[in-house]
Amino acid sequence: MKKRSLIPILALGLASLTPPAKADLTMEMKQTMAKEKEAVETIRVAEHKIGMGAGGQNMVFRGDKKVLWIIDTEKKTYTEMDEAACKAMGEQMNGAMTQMQEALKGMPAEQRAKMEKMMAGKMKGMAPSKQTVKPMGQKKTINGFACAGYTVSGSTGETEVWAADPKVLKLDAAAMAAFKEFAEFMKSSIPGMERVADLAQDFDHPREDQVPGFPVLSIHKDKSGKEDFRSELIKLTNGSVEASVFELPAGFTKTAMPGGK
Repeated sequence: MKKRSLIPILALGLASLTPPAKADLTMEMKQTMAKEKEAVETIRVAEHKIGMGAGGQNMVFRGDKKVLWIIDTEKKTYTEMDEAACKAMGEQMNGAMTQMQEALKGMPAEQRAKMEKMMAGKMKGMAPSKQTVKPMGQKKTINGFACAGYTVSGSTGETEVWAADPKVLKLDAAAMAAFKEFAEFMKSSIPGMERVADLAQDFDHPREDQVPGFPVLSIHKDKSGKEDFRSELIKLTNGSVEASVFELPAGFTKTAMPGGK
C-alpha cells in the first residue's frame, strides 16, 4: 500500500484552526450637492481605522490613536484633532451660539426675525437639530442592495433614506466596530455631530433619531421640497486595503484648525 504524505493533511488541519483574516472594506459613494459637480467619495475601513477621500480632500480616523486627520493633498497640509481639541471646538461653537441668542433677545421683534432668518444656516451648523425617523413601509433593491425606506424630518427639511441591513451587506465585524468607534469619538468630541455623519453611528444599536441600517441612498430636500443633496452607495467590496491609506503622507505640514492655536 502506497504511503500517503501527512504534510497536506496537517496543513489542512492547521488551516482549519487558524481564525479567518479580517476583511477590509472599500465603498464608493456618489454624492451630488446643489450647484456643485457630482463627486465620488471612496471610503476604506479596516480594524480601528476609517479613511475617506474625494478629490484632494481626505479624512482619516484612527480609533487606535483616538485622532482624526483632515488632509489636503493639493496643499500638502493636514490638521489633527484629538478628543480634547474636538471637545474644545464644540464648547467654542456652543458659546458663540449662546452669545448670538442673547444678543437677539435684546432686539425689536421685527429686527430679530430678520436676523434669525439671515443667521439660520450658520446656527444650524453650530448645533444639532432634532429629527424624527419614520419607516415608509416600503422596500426596494438599489444597486443590488436590498433596502427599506425611511423618512427623516428635521429643521432643514426632509431626507428620504433607503438603508440596508449591515448583515445583508456582509460587513465584517471589524468594520462595524470601526464605525462604532468613530461614533463614540464624534459623540464625545462634538455632541450631536454623530447624528450628522451617516457613517458615524453604532449600526448595531441605532437611536430612535437614527435610521436603522446602512444608508445606501439618501435624498435631502429643503423646506420648499427642492432636492439639494444626494448620496448613493454604488459599490462595496471586501478585500485588503493598503496600510498607507490610514497614515499621514510623508512631508506634509501640520496646520492649526480654524480658530485654533
